[in-house]
Amino acid sequence: MGSHAARYLLGIAAAGVTVATTGIGHPYWTYVTASVPMSAPDLHARLIRAAQRVIGTAAGLGVAALVLATHPSSYAAIILIAVLQACTELTTGRNYSLGLVFFTPMALLLGDLMLPAPIDTLLTQRALETVIGLTIALAATVITHERRTPQSRTPPRDNLLDRA
Repeated sequence: MGSHAARYLLGIAAAGVTVATTGIGHPYWTYVTASVPMSAPDLHARLIRAAQRVIGTAAGLGVAALVLATHPSSYAAIILIAVLQACTELTTGRNYSLGLVFFTPMALLLGDLMLPAPIDTLLTQRALETVIGLTIALAATVITHERRTPQSRTPPRDNLLDRA
């Protein structure tokens, strides 16, 4: 339990600090991205979750590009955000990648409402921060992966001669 918590905290911190020091723009996206695979229970699940994050975010960036290109008014953006949130809630539990298809444009639209930025900048930053967060999280996961040796099914012999 302690090693999992240490791996989790150090991996996430390393990912966020890496982006924060580069000035890419949204280090908190990297913290969240790094936490996704690291929270899974074992190596196989962590790798699956990372793949789901890449696939869902990539598709979500495509949707975000289309949504942001329409330059919705504030009220239209709020309605879109509500629809995207509902879709996120309805899909994430069943298919994490599909949930990200809705979540990614929602997050970018929210960010654009609060602090408008060029569309290509938002999309590029989201993609970079996803790749950086996952790369560091997976490196931390693989480096600290517990390698278990197969245990023998034969119980240890109790040799009476050894006791003498």
